Amino acid sequence: MEFLNDHGGAYFTYSGPYVSPAQHASLTYSSLTGRWRSWVHPQELMYYIAPYDEGGEKAVIIYSPKEGANTLNLLTDQLTWTGHKLFVVNEGKLPEELAHKLRDERVVEVEEGRWLLTTHIINAYSGSLDPKANRHRAERVLNELKTLASVIDDLLKTYEGRLKELKGFMRSGQVHFTSTPSMNAVMEDLVNGLVREGIKAAKVTPEEARLLKGGKLIVFSTDVEEFSMKPVKALKLLKNIDVFEFRIRTDPITAPIYGLILSGAAKYFEV
Repeated sequence: MEFLNDHGGAYFTYSGPYVSPAQHASLTYSSLTGRWRSWVHPQELMYYIAPYDEGGEKAVIIYSPKEGANTLNLLTDQLTWTGHKLFVVNEGKLPEELAHKLRDERVVEVEEGRWLLTTHIINAYSGSLDPKANRHRAERVLNELKTLASVIDDLLKTYEGRLKELKGFMRSGQVHFTSTPSMNAVMEDLVNGLVREGIKAAKVTPEEARLLKGGKLIVFSTDVEEFSMKPVKALKLLKNIDVFEFRIRTDPITAPIYGLILSGAAKYFEV
């Protein structure tokens, strides 16, 4: 939060296979403060923004899992060369070469295996502490974060049946996944996990989902985003696509946190 305010704003970007932390940071800060904070793809930042923004350089916050070291290396070279200040949220310890390159930048090293969930908690917490945040909503989000550990048992009990159905649906053949922006992390977590196991799974945007001609589709959303996904859910009738909806009833800022806890627990449920 201080980094953003010290530099008059920043771009959020990522390296590796997870877009969701940068996307969530943008949505969190924008919705809480009313000031738009942009997230950009790393290639767009390196090729079309950083070389041409001399005199108006924004700071850059980079979310980097262990699979993203190569892209992080490229981002570091391009962005430091063009005068941008960096804040890196890295999974585990930085490789020695990168640690040297980033010695004058801010780096947070997050424990391996907990990086995706932790980045979303960091986003929600720091966004809620922004002095320009809507205090009513920010206090509600902070309270949810402070009581997170105490509600996990109830959370699992509430969604256990739905999680078992989700797990069975995921493993019943090739499945496409789509999501609202707030639940993108859950989709990424599950799809990347299935791919690592050698199971066919693919992410599609809601617009791409409407072009599917059949098969199975899992839709992740929250209550407040329900109406935006109606055209996707209608594919069950329009194109005979087998649609499974997983929806969480909470604020979109904290929804991915609860969703990631649930997706992490799903692997332990028997179908």
